[in-house]
Amino acid sequence: MAQTTDSVPEIVKLFSSLILNETNTQRWQIAEGLVDWLGKRSSHDIQNKLLKYTIEHINIIVGDTSEYITSYTKEKSNNKVGSSLEESLTQLLCHTLNHPAWLRREKAAELTSWLSKSYPSFIKFFSPKAFSMDSGSHSDIICGAIELIPFNLKLWDQLADTLDFESILNNCRHTGRYSVLTKLANKAVIQESQSAQDALNILRHRFNKYNSLNHDEIELPEWAETIKYEWDKLVQYGAINNEVVAKAEKMMREICSPLPIEKALELEELLAEGYSSSTTPPQRWKDKVFYVFQVALTDNASEKNYEYIGSLFRQYNPNSLTKERIINFNSPVDKWFKSNKITPVHEGKVYLDYCERLLLEGELKFVRLTAYIAESQQSIPLISGRFLSTEQINQSSVSDLDTCANVVANPAYFGGFTPANPAYHFMQITNINSSDITRGYWKSGRVLDDYKGAPMNEGCFLAINEKSFYRAINTNIIWRLEIDFKTVAHITYN
Repeated sequence: MAQTTDSVPEIVKLFSSLILNETNTQRWQIAEGLVDWLGKRSSHDIQNKLLKYTIEHINIIVGDTSEYITSYTKEKSNNKVGSSLEESLTQLLCHTLNHPAWLRREKAAELTSWLSKSYPSFIKFFSPKAFSMDSGSHSDIICGAIELIPFNLKLWDQLADTLDFESILNNCRHTGRYSVLTKLANKAVIQESQSAQDALNILRHRFNKYNSLNHDEIELPEWAETIKYEWDKLVQYGAINNEVVAKAEKMMREICSPLPIEKALELEELLAEGYSSSTTPPQRWKDKVFYVFQVALTDNASEKNYEYIGSLFRQYNPNSLTKERIINFNSPVDKWFKSNKITPVHEGKVYLDYCERLLLEGELKFVRLTAYIAESQQSIPLISGRFLSTEQINQSSVSDLDTCANVVANPAYFGGFTPANPAYHFMQITNINSSDITRGYWKSGRVLDDYKGAPMNEGCFLAINEKSFYRAINTNIIWRLEIDFKTVAHITYN
């Protein structure tokens, strides 16, 4: 085409039908490549026109930026050299942690956690955000990132140097964030930190004057339907009454102002649909509902209640997966389905629980293989031994038939696939050593198009050394295979 004419407009016309009919590449990528290619072959006059049209196109997309550029220039000139980069990155992360797309927030959460652990200098920028009254989800996620840092007195000293505990006592009216700070202070007190004891004495003033709740029979408000699970738990706990709901609704109206609550919810639904094509309740709205109820419950909870309410509304995994992380994990699932031979044995290990979400034949599938101590398929419990991905690993729901406590792998910041833990009674009856147990977690790749960048593979497992398993097991073991949460097969041993 370049040989047929020297006219750039003519070349663009020749390309136009190809661009309009192209289905495998996004048009903006074609346009970008075309501008780059034509710019190198054009006169200065044509290059200036290309630049002019490009700027006009960007202005149409983002609107008038002159006000923001002026504001940024003034702010930049007022910043001290050496602090602006960290502060700017912190600000950028806070915005990204509130992005409508879940995967953007998730990646920002991972970066926040990594910076907190790898660059302690960021603590002084993160901690005021974590224990603030910001209604966005960024404060809760930063709270989680700080909580997941391996604790030592150096971490506490950084927090103590940055935070004003009197101000937090008077202004941080959020049960979850306040509970995290109290737990961190308690850990430091155990290590004989005087500054932590002083901080704890201040923070506990709130618990000395809390008001007990009078429980009322009340229905879940329509605008809060996204927290049905948490609501039922709060009702069982006796933490809901008309006063709490009225406080929560008042705060929600203030957050949504000048829009009414119903219109603000509708707007969030449109945003969520635009970014992820999802029809489920938008996560950002759920974050707001979580926020208003945690604030509304502040004056009616003891220190123990604070911890319960904070854990109930927690959106991140409180279990660090760093030590269990496997790079380049070799998943057996694809081989299972291609060979039509599914086995719990893989690379010298026997899986007690294998749980993975992965791309199979162009679709994301959820696959789970879990072992039970059972005489027959019918005796296997439908659901038992499970804990949420936002809960500490616990065995409260483990039955005598469970070999392990395993995760309900819902989306959670810092990873939703917590590796299972062997059940205490299973370890006792088999005499298997803890050194024979392996726990693993992995996440790799990105799926584009329909899944908006979801991981290609993400999962976890609990396994026993194969030789130790055969030597120790003298009872019937049945594995249940689930695909997309439906039981499709059983595998028996003995």
